Amino acid sequence: MTTKTRPQSRKVRYCNPNCQFFKCSKRAMGPTRKIRGRPRISCNFVQGDLCTGSKCTYSFCQKRKMLSDGTCGLRERRGGKETDDKIEAKYEKELIKKDQQRSQYTSLMKDKYRKKLKGKKW
Repeated sequence: MTTKTRPQSRKVRYCNPNCQFFKCSKRAMGPTRKIRGRPRISCNFVQGDLCTGSKCTYSFCQKRKMLSDGTCGLRERRGGKETDDKIEAKYEKELIKKDQQRSQYTSLMKDKYRKKLKGKKW
């Protein structure tokens, strides 16, 4: 029988046994061997075979980030959280404009109340 293999796209990253959070529920992950210059992990459950990674039934992620189709949820998000300084730098013009509008509004309100209270004491 032949097994269907998934097309390896550059955008989709599948969980692989070289990840530090990748574990085998059978505890069958063997030693690392170099094959064609790449480190590959052998499977002790199936003698003489290599670990298939996310295709294996017994594989799981310690961080619980492996999705149902075998893709890695840790690698999905590339950008980190932006700090307030980065957000301010990104939207500096908008923030300046809002600040000006706020100052105009407060000055208008002050003028309005000054006219109303003209001749009266606080």
